[in-house]
Amino acid sequence: MKKIAILMFFVFQFFLFPQNGNVKFQLVNYKSLDSLASFRGIFAVDKDTAWISGSRGSVYITSNGGKNWQKISVPGSDSLDFRDIEVISPGIIILMSAGVGENSRIYKSVNNGKTWKIVYQNSYPNGFLDTIEFWNEKNGIAIGDPIDGKFDILLTTDGGNTWQKPDRKNIPDAFAGE
Repeated sequence: MKKIAILMFFVFQFFLFPQNGNVKFQLVNYKSLDSLASFRGIFAVDKDTAWISGSRGSVYITSNGGKNWQKISVPGSDSLDFRDIEVISPGIIILMSAGVGENSRIYKSVNNGKTWKIVYQNSYPNGFLDTIEFWNEKNGIAIGDPIDGKFDILLTTDGGNTWQKPDRKNIPDAFAGE
């Protein structure tokens, strides 16, 4: 029962503290984007500003409603698949790459993407991060594929500077095939 209560706590956080729930954003000009990348992560800050992330280490920002896109450099990431991006406060960006083992990483920028720091790198050989979510400037969660029958969960309470794994006994078992 305790395991289910903890899982439900996290699920309800996403509904109680949604990120920019009513922001409408439309991709207007995709010609300035790397056409070979597959984009999976998007975070619309407002009607003018949005971040997108994808394969081949691709990260872009627009500040004019998608008319123009600026490529953001993340050193050493050309082969990474950035599947999620979060803007947790003005200028503070959290970026997550998916991939087996050390390719699953979490980066943080505190200067609107000018520089990046790796704040987490998966050390489990078969680990694979899938998604991240923040419900305020300090508290967030990253979830990965199951490891030894339990989802890989990381928590932060300091704005993504550090990530901790909760006690595995409090994580529900994954169903076969998850």
